[in-house]
Amino acid sequence: MIGNTFVLVCQSAAMYSCGVPSAGPIVLAPPPRPPAIGRAACHVNGLLIAYRRPGLDVDSMPRMTWTELVARAEAWLRRARSLVRQLRRRDPAGEDLRHIDSRLRSLFEHAEDLIIACRLDGTILNVNRAIEKTLGWSRDELVGQNISLIVTPAAVELGHERVRRALAGEKLPKIFELEAIRRDGTLVPAEGWAHFIRDAAGQPIEHLGVFRDITERRRAEEAIRDSEARYRNLFDNANDSILTFTLEGVLTSVNRAYERLTGWTRDELIGLNWDVLIAPVDRERMADRTRRALAGEKLPSQFEVRTLCKDGRVVPLEGRTRMQRDRDGRPTGFQGMYRDITERKRAEETLRESEERYRVMFAEAQERGQVLDRLYRVMASMQVSLNSQDRLRAFVEGVHKVLGFDRFYVALALPGLAAFEVVAAAGVEMFERLPLTPAAGPLYHAFATRQPLAVLSDEDLRRVPPVGPEYRDRAYFRSRRFIVAPLIAGDRVIGVASADNKTTRRPITPANVDLFTLVSQQLATALEEARLYAEVERKSAELESASRHKSEFLANMSHELRTPLNAIIGFSEVLSERMFGDLNEKQEEYLKDIHDSGTHLLALINDILDLSKIEAGRMELEPTAFHLPTALDNALTLVRERAGRRGIALRMNVHEPVGQVEADERKVRQVVLNLLSNAIKFTPEGGRIEVAAMPRDGFVEVSVSDTGLGIAPEDQEAIFEEFRQVGTAEKKAEGTGLGLTLCRKLVDLHGGKIWVKSQVGAGSTFTFTLPLTTDQPASRAKT
Repeated sequence: MIGNTFVLVCQSAAMYSCGVPSAGPIVLAPPPRPPAIGRAACHVNGLLIAYRRPGLDVDSMPRMTWTELVARAEAWLRRARSLVRQLRRRDPAGEDLRHIDSRLRSLFEHAEDLIIACRLDGTILNVNRAIEKTLGWSRDELVGQNISLIVTPAAVELGHERVRRALAGEKLPKIFELEAIRRDGTLVPAEGWAHFIRDAAGQPIEHLGVFRDITERRRAEEAIRDSEARYRNLFDNANDSILTFTLEGVLTSVNRAYERLTGWTRDELIGLNWDVLIAPVDRERMADRTRRALAGEKLPSQFEVRTLCKDGRVVPLEGRTRMQRDRDGRPTGFQGMYRDITERKRAEETLRESEERYRVMFAEAQERGQVLDRLYRVMASMQVSLNSQDRLRAFVEGVHKVLGFDRFYVALALPGLAAFEVVAAAGVEMFERLPLTPAAGPLYHAFATRQPLAVLSDEDLRRVPPVGPEYRDRAYFRSRRFIVAPLIAGDRVIGVASADNKTTRRPITPANVDLFTLVSQQLATALEEARLYAEVERKSAELESASRHKSEFLANMSHELRTPLNAIIGFSEVLSERMFGDLNEKQEEYLKDIHDSGTHLLALINDILDLSKIEAGRMELEPTAFHLPTALDNALTLVRERAGRRGIALRMNVHEPVGQVEADERKVRQVVLNLLSNAIKFTPEGGRIEVAAMPRDGFVEVSVSDTGLGIAPEDQEAIFEEFRQVGTAEKKAEGTGLGLTLCRKLVDLHGGKIWVKSQVGAGSTFTFTLPLTTDQPASRAKT
């Protein structure tokens, strides 16, 4: 390029189109108004044309389309052909053309686009490196081969069609698409243009094609198509109505939801102005919203609008719109999403009506506020006492003073007698029992149906079950306005309550009925609670008496039960020591069974007697100051021989400063021995038992730990109950089921606690506490 000029570079094959061989450079004067393309390059008829305007920023210039560039290049080519002939005459040696041909070859080889030259029959003449790199074939492998080797049959047919049309003199489209074939058989989509190289007579003799791999573009287009399909699917299947329209309000798309909602079809709607589908009352408001949005004003995201349906209905919608913009951010239209809020509007209307009703009710409730407050006090007073008469008295006073009825009474059903008995009344004389039959009319009806019965008008009176002849002469049953409410306690109807205004003739209102029914229900609950409390009190007294008699009996039988057992145990020991002669093996076995059974029975009797004494209040503590570590060591000594027979190791761990304690030493030793016996019984051979003591918060904690079988969590509380045992049947048979119960009772007498921590398979730890000092008087030591 020299100055403000064009440089025309020819490929060898292309120069034949001008009728000259490849030779030196051709310098062309620029056209009168060169296109402002910065720097551009284009192969046209085998020519590479480059142009640059001085001082122009190449990167800032807009790109030209293939069509524009081809058209301009062909115009320059026509001028070039004329000048080439002049240049040949001026430079016969062709030095300049050879120089530019060298440059052209370099550009040809290093071009990123795919360049190929071939004959009309498809024989490949030349390819550039981009084809080698993209398709995997070398130039040597392709030159001389038919183009069908590297393009699909459809592309070959397209080439033949273009040749036929060119020979027929038709004008062909410059740009087209085809699919190339890689060496591995995969396809490469390409876009490009091809030009016929013609001889001096203007007849096509060769093809020159420049193509670009558009794989990524195809992928992008496919992604766009998929995205559009997904969008269209979402658009058409959305539950909400979606519309798009121009800035002027012309509808451009409508989804199916809006069609279903309004009855209009898409074809009927597209092109209409959205304004005509808006209810007239909302049009100006929506137009104002559009103006404000276009002015850049920030508006609430949600709004309401009413749309017109094809059948004339007006449907309320809740909408959201967003402005659509082009790449430069300029507004192009709106997209709106609208939800049918018909049901919500109905609910809101219902709510408004309900609020109005409640407003009226609230006003009435304010007037009754004092009544309700006093009524609450009445119901509270019925809960103060557990005596049924006190509760009935509170009910009568409340109904009379608060609700203001002239007459009322409470009648309870008598179990097994099929009759009502009046237990409370005001304003009316107490009357005899009433048969619990349909002849009782409204009373029986309320009792049987469990529903309150209110007679507030003559019409109500006509629907009331009539009373039998035996009741018609009773003054109370001649009232024409009254209430009867059932008294329901749990799942039982225990009676009825009734009230009227016979004397004052004041009307009874529905509010009076509700309040009377409410108070009647509270009365039923209160009476049932009083009945249950009285029943519990009676049963408790009976059980207490029976337990006391049982304990007194067992305590009194202490001597009678122990005396024969002591004799049995004593004589079995004397015989075992052979004081009356030798024994054979069978005799020794029988004596051992007698001794063990007697000892077991004596222990059981002692435990029962001790428990009985405690429950009868005859167990007395004899607290003395004693050295706790010594007492624990003595207890271990008593069980050491038994533990040794099973290979169980015993250990004592007393923490400082545990020493003197004040308690009943014999009872404490009894608790420790019981815990040690249980530990030995449930600890396997070779196990370990530890007795420990440590001070804690004014108490001393004594614990017995073993490595035995352990106790399941669900059994850890049950083991302290009378006659409850855990473990195997064999282990259960060894004990009485009273030892731990007695331990808890004895610890409780000392003001301490006992508990267990255990894990199945890992052993147990029983812990009890004793006060470090005892300041209780002797009388407190009895229970």
